[in-house]
Amino acid sequence: MKKLSWYTTGKSKFTVEYTYEMDGGGTTFGTDYSEVLKNRYPGKVFKTAYEWCSGPAFIGFDLLDHGLCQSLTCSDIYYPAIACVRNTAHQNQLFNVEALLLEDLSLMPSDRKFDLVIGNPPHFSKSIHDEWHRNRIILDKDWSIHQNFFDNIASHLTDNGIILLQENLAGSRPDTFKNMIEGAGLKINDWFLSNNFFDSPRSNFIYYIEIVKNNGQYKKII
Repeated sequence: MKKLSWYTTGKSKFTVEYTYEMDGGGTTFGTDYSEVLKNRYPGKVFKTAYEWCSGPAFIGFDLLDHGLCQSLTCSDIYYPAIACVRNTAHQNQLFNVEALLLEDLSLMPSDRKFDLVIGNPPHFSKSIHDEWHRNRIILDKDWSIHQNFFDNIASHLTDNGIILLQENLAGSRPDTFKNMIEGAGLKINDWFLSNNFFDSPRSNFIYYIEIVKNNGQYKKII
């Protein structure tokens, strides 16, 4: 696949390396994250951000460019995407970026702790696509990828850490994940529609689900 370039939306305009089959919406509705974080947590700079199902980390690099996090860890199951993350970090001289190839989140190094977890994971439990790369991006059969995430992420979340996932009402509802979340000692703190990418006539159904530790002292900021 031909290497392509995408530019982050902050002042630095980092050049993000990727190929066509790696883009699961990061170059479109993924750019919504920076605005959402600024509006929802005004003035907040997260110390350690983690992008789950990162692909080439369009979202994570955009957060770095907007100064919303001090460091970034990414993980994905697809090695070419992780290689792109590493190349992007090197080319932009970003020494605060870590990219991990993880088939299973239980393999995350135990000392990694995050105060922000973001992700644009597969949005659907069924797919009509035949191409492997499309199914890899959009299909989470029986929600097993989400289950693995919730089973393992709590031990990597700081006490007041926030998980803010981007999901799609065409494929799920917050209650779809409720038992997984609560079974992991977490709770749904809030959920809300995207201001920019929820538009049913144009088939945009993006929503966010905000999750925190069940015993955390997090105070919601709107």
